[in-house]
Amino acid sequence: MSQSLRAAFVTLLVLLSPACALRDKTTLEASWAAAGRGGTSLGKVAIITVADSEFVQAEVQQRLAKGLRERGVNAVATGRYFTRYTDEERERFRASVQASGADTILLARVTSRETRVREVPDTIMGPANMPANTSLDVYGAFVVYGGLGRPMPQADFAPTTVASEASLYEGAERKLSWSAKIRTRNAGTGDRAAALDEYVGVVLGAMEKDGVIRRP
Repeated sequence: MSQSLRAAFVTLLVLLSPACALRDKTTLEASWAAAGRGGTSLGKVAIITVADSEFVQAEVQQRLAKGLRERGVNAVATGRYFTRYTDEERERFRASVQASGADTILLARVTSRETRVREVPDTIMGPANMPANTSLDVYGAFVVYGGLGRPMPQADFAPTTVASEASLYEGAERKLSWSAKIRTRNAGTGDRAAALDEYVGVVLGAMEKDGVIRRP
């Protein structure tokens, strides 16, 4: 066996070993809170989600609601799931917010997915890890995510990286009061339940860090 072939074989064995098996890993990249946000009650929180899978959205909503309730927040999973940004969906989104009867909307959504192609729509959190437009309300936030993204070639068999944001919109005007930028590497490669728990833990941990909610 040639030296190069032997090296490739060893590398393959290492990558296939349990210790090096790929798994989902979610981390907080940045978070922002409006001045004076900490310590103020969120009131009733309605959770709405945007992603390509309604099944994942349902599980995320349920986990987020449970975690918030454990921290003394009156949170509900709305069961309103969104997968695309069309005029009809924007109207359904507006109706969902208005029908929620909530004081605060928690909007959690996927902002980009990178594998062999990368889709890059607009985001709330800008390059400086600050909201690009703090006057944007929850309806405007849904509109700016209407881009289809720009395809960018990636290497074959590259692990998938998913970027997402979780944001709070409060009061009658539904203004942005808190937002976090989150990244999940190797998405879909590990245990599904553990990955969802980790994602929700990162979101709630960011809220705790910024004083938005208390620790259980």
